Amino acid sequence: MIQFDSSAMSLKLIHTTLSLLLFLFISFLAITCSNSSPDESLSSKKEIEQPNLLSIIDTSCLTAYVTLNLEEAAYLTVGEKEYALLDSILTEASQKITLQDVYTPSQAKTILKTIYQILQKHQIRSSSYHGAFSMCLRFGIFDCDINTLLYLTIAEQLDLPIKAILMPSHIMVVWQNEKRSIYWETLTGKENNLDYYLRLYDLDTAVIGKSMQFVPLNRKEILSMNCYNIGTTFIESGDYDRPIPFLRTAMQLTPDWFKPYSGMAYLYQQKGLGDNAIYYANQSLMRFPQQYDLLKIKGMAYQDLGCDTEALAEYELYLEQLPRRTYNYAKEKTEVEAKIKYIESL
Repeated sequence: MIQFDSSAMSLKLIHTTLSLLLFLFISFLAITCSNSSPDESLSSKKEIEQPNLLSIIDTSCLTAYVTLNLEEAAYLTVGEKEYALLDSILTEASQKITLQDVYTPSQAKTILKTIYQILQKHQIRSSSYHGAFSMCLRFGIFDCDINTLLYLTIAEQLDLPIKAILMPSHIMVVWQNEKRSIYWETLTGKENNLDYYLRLYDLDTAVIGKSMQFVPLNRKEILSMNCYNIGTTFIESGDYDRPIPFLRTAMQLTPDWFKPYSGMAYLYQQKGLGDNAIYYANQSLMRFPQQYDLLKIKGMAYQDLGCDTEALAEYELYLEQLPRRTYNYAKEKTEVEAKIKYIESL
């Protein structure tokens, strides 16, 4: 009879099992740390069903009213006070602006200044906080987005050649006709030029026209911006599920605009779904590379996934690109340096 060494067999079985588990773990990391589409990842199954938002609102009315309708569809608080304020602003603009077939540059600037003065009467304070349009109207908290929407709405009502000009983190308006374009800063009520903003964001003229930057927006693009703003309103309140349909609608309306992808990257990182966060961050960077903040998001997402080598690379790249003029520069730098030190200590 053949005698089996049971202890040797047990050790061999344990060794084989451990080898298999190690192989599976390495394979999991390789898949997890790759830049796969969220449609290929298990976490995508956690996403909520997306309603057709634009089928339940009237998108043919004036821009500001479309915005309020969209916010009502999002179950944000929109009351009669906000609609009444819009009516009042349009009525005052109609009374104070003299319409003509052709406007001289001087007349155009007078109209732009008049609109600024009308809006100033309803503004309690200016803010860089991008809250919901209805909330900002209700409390008189105006930012560049709010002002631009109101300028556009007055322009639509009175058939004035005013369009919105979008930048990486700002928006203004332009009076555009055959003879001359007047770039107008809605926060100060003064004329400006594109060169100033290109220098401000450290960009060159090659970015003009890419990802909706520095060119007049059409109504479809404004609608996309409104969907994005509603999404960020929810994100800033700590809600990371309700923004998804609005950000997805923005992506459908304007596939080349980078901002909705950035929003998705941030919310998925907050939800702990690192693979999705990395995917959307890469999609956004592909459309507009000058976004150092996404490198930090990618770093945190990789770190959450246990991909320390990739996380370290993103953090180091983030520090290389972090502008010194960044708000809380020292704090940001110290925070990311601590993350790098922690990874290197492992």
